[in-house]
Amino acid sequence: MSISVIIPTIGRPTLQRTIDSIKDQLEPGDEILIEFDFPPHRDDGNWCRDRMIQRAAGTHLWFMDDDDAALPGALSAFRRRIEEDPSCAWMFRIWLCGELSWKVNRITPGNQQGQCILVPRGASTPWSNGDGPSDWHYINRVRADIKWADDIIATIRPD
Repeated sequence: MSISVIIPTIGRPTLQRTIDSIKDQLEPGDEILIEFDFPPHRDDGNWCRDRMIQRAAGTHLWFMDDDDAALPGALSAFRRRIEEDPSCAWMFRIWLCGELSWKVNRITPGNQQGQCILVPRGASTPWSNGDGPSDWHYINRVRADIKWADDIIATIRPD
């Protein structure tokens, strides 16, 4: 098992903090992929995500933004869940702007963040589908069962 962490960036100064929050959690075979959105595609990084999905070597993909921070133990939580069921996608809890997200186990528009999901590589789809780019479209098009985990794995926009 290996994890590819996918980070589109617009060059925010918080990118280094994002990388630092992950790098000490990596194990052999894991990778961090970073794609600069330049010139900007104005699609919230989805063009970059799609390119990194194609290049990713990990058995599972985790999507972050360049202003997010992984919590200590996030990748360990991923590994435990992968061992439990490697074929499904896992939804995790996150701190979003100071509030705990994923209080309920359902996906509805506006009640999702791409950073919550760990996807088996074979279940990954392009991020946007012509209806406009969004986490909602991506999560609904994942080709795998989705299971819910109580682990809190990241802080989204902590500043």
